[in-house]
Amino acid sequence: MNKKTVLKNIAYAIFVITCVLTAIDTGLFVYPSLSRYLLLEAGAMVLSVLCILTNIVYRRDIAIGKLGLFIFAWILYIILHGCLIAETCEQYRTYYLCTTLLLILVAADMQKARLLTRKNIETTLLAIAAIHIVCIAAQSIGVAESGNEYFDVTGCNENPTVTAIYLVGCIPMLAARIKRGEHKPAYFIFLLAVMTGIVILNCRTAYIGLGVEFAVVIAVKYSRQGHALIKRHGAYTCLLGVVLLPIVVVAGMKMYGMKKDSADGRMLIWKLSTEMMAGKPSGYGYGLFEKNYNLRQADYFANREYTDTEKRNSDFVYMPYNDYLEHGIEGGIVGMVFLLAFYAMMAGKAVQADDKEAVAVFAAFAVMSLFNFVYTTIQSWLLVVCYASFVLAKTDCHVSSTIRLSHHAGIAILVPVAFAMYTVFGFAGAQMQLKRTGSAAIGLHCTDDRNLEAMEHRIGTSEAYWSHRAANSIACKNYTEALSHIRKARRYSSHPELFAMEYSCLKHTGNVDDAACRLDTLSYMLPQKLSVKYMLMKHHIGGNRPQEALRYADDILSTEIKVKSDEAENIRNRAKHFKKHYEQKN
Repeated sequence: MNKKTVLKNIAYAIFVITCVLTAIDTGLFVYPSLSRYLLLEAGAMVLSVLCILTNIVYRRDIAIGKLGLFIFAWILYIILHGCLIAETCEQYRTYYLCTTLLLILVAADMQKARLLTRKNIETTLLAIAAIHIVCIAAQSIGVAESGNEYFDVTGCNENPTVTAIYLVGCIPMLAARIKRGEHKPAYFIFLLAVMTGIVILNCRTAYIGLGVEFAVVIAVKYSRQGHALIKRHGAYTCLLGVVLLPIVVVAGMKMYGMKKDSADGRMLIWKLSTEMMAGKPSGYGYGLFEKNYNLRQADYFANREYTDTEKRNSDFVYMPYNDYLEHGIEGGIVGMVFLLAFYAMMAGKAVQADDKEAVAVFAAFAVMSLFNFVYTTIQSWLLVVCYASFVLAKTDCHVSSTIRLSHHAGIAILVPVAFAMYTVFGFAGAQMQLKRTGSAAIGLHCTDDRNLEAMEHRIGTSEAYWSHRAANSIACKNYTEALSHIRKARRYSSHPELFAMEYSCLKHTGNVDDAACRLDTLSYMLPQKLSVKYMLMKHHIGGNRPQEALRYADDILSTEIKVKSDEAENIRNRAKHFKKHYEQKN
């Protein structure tokens, strides 16, 4: 076995392990998503270093075309935005974006060097789909539990939408393999299993993606015949359009009715997100949508007129369900343009290369990104990254505009890449240590803070880390120190738990009015949450402010309960009792 074969095997093994780890929760981290994020980044960085070292050792020049330069410019923009434009640089999202975009360049270069092949990469992606299908089947028959208490079937993820979107991306490659006649019966059964899985997951975004893929395949296959048909039979073509239009409208209305509350909730999210982007076109910083959006939502319900529908369907929001808006809010208008240009350029190059699979995937994911989250779903974004590498490997090395970098340039490139790999491994190691310290038990009893303090310089901008330190300080009754940790966590997040902890600490330190302000913000952030309104009602009763207490009692009674529970009914009854008592007294 020669050295090149050994390198091929090593590269493929690293790639397979990295991809498979995005589909499972290793249990090594505080959150399941951290396991997938950080291990993908670690694998991508190892592949990057291996690719650069291989080019240096074999004295192989690197060819970079327009697409490669575009990806490199995007990475550079993300880094500069975090360092120079954004008020706060959230490192985890920044590294995730940069490492996955770098993986496009690395995977494409490895395909050119024949260290990886498109077939091997596709097979690995299909292996992830197979893992999901097994999980869906096991959850459907009750053999395995889903990763989410609100859904019976989710695949290997906590959210069924994430799994469904990924499966949609696998359909073109399965169809292509069936068309080529490779193990046709087996792949046909696999395709049926994937389609069945999508139906079971019942995701509207996935159905839209399927429709786009089907439309793209038809358009690409019959484009020439279509032009001729329109010229010859224009009237019949118009009639066909008139027939199809109501079908599309009815299908859209049906999908809207599938999860009406969810759709109505997104209208408010998109409305406020658009306002945020217009208000700060330079962007708030990558990874900081959740922090800034929920504060904007609290301000909206506190100071502006809103509808009952908006109030009923509002909740704590992690993403805007539109990747373009998210990039616009976090990375500014320029960040949004980069994402739009990415899909447009990749789809255009795929058309030029006659790569029907890639055209279908990019078109579907570009449209699905309008209605849901794609780039943060890890597995789906990995699939997009791999298809982007296919296009780069196919089109970015045989063009006149290609720039060729000497293998000596690899030495200069290796330094920042190695530093990034060291940082990512530092994040992963610190997060695993946080898990080992018994993070689940922190907050239940006082533990030595020195173990947590030792991680501070390696763990980066982790909201979870500061939240855990705050919870430990509260357990130790060190409320002043806990407040310091909470405020550091709030640089990166506006999670309700942080406001609740801050309220408790302020109350214990005697800052009662400030504590009430935190609860007030939380009540507007979560206008459906009766327990927060009830705490505020009690606070004002205790402070002998009956009119303020009455305001919250009225708010409790006017809030529609979406999910009935004994706790909610008990709170409403107490609010009724207080209001009745107040009216009798006055």
